[in-house]
Amino acid sequence: MSEPPIELEPDNHFDPPDLPGNVAMFVSDEAAIDAAIRELHIAADAAVQARGRFHLAVSGDVSLEPMWARMMIDPDLRLFPWPQTHLWFAALATDHESTLMRIQESLILPSGIPEENVHAPLNAESDEPSPIDHDSVARPLDAVVLSDAQLTSPPDEYSLLRTARTLRVMGLSQPFELCQDLAELARTHTGDLRWYLIGA
Repeated sequence: MSEPPIELEPDNHFDPPDLPGNVAMFVSDEAAIDAAIRELHIAADAAVQARGRFHLAVSGDVSLEPMWARMMIDPDLRLFPWPQTHLWFAALATDHESTLMRIQESLILPSGIPEENVHAPLNAESDEPSPIDHDSVARPLDAVVLSDAQLTSPPDEYSLLRTARTLRVMGLSQPFELCQDLAELARTHTGDLRWYLIGA
């Protein structure tokens, strides 16, 4: 008499880390990006319908460039409300210029976001030529997209990030590791927090 077959867990089953908010595990960067941009599009449409604008802050980390590239070529995102989107980004204090150039090439220029809707880095120093006008930042921001690889905003910017309506953390192309700054932000975030991580 043969033994019954052993049921195996599916290959795409991963045990998520214990994190605040909702954690989604994916088999690839592409799958994580697809899920994240679908939800970002929904959030953008809802913000524009409710308030006429979508206020978005993003990490300047290079690991997010595949996400911006996908948003530029995905036919389903042709109706993304770029003309109504206002964009801020975070960058290392010593890397503002190169980060802005990279984001311009991968996100700003291909999307057609109006030039006047692109704002100074969230963590610009006060002695820089164009420091951010904090009164111009929507409070709360509609959405924040961060890389788990780099969180560069100083503590005085946490109030902007932690109160965003939605916070999306992308863990792409590397083993996930929760840095101290990101852990603090996640612990104190007051909106909808979602993680998009790759199963190991």
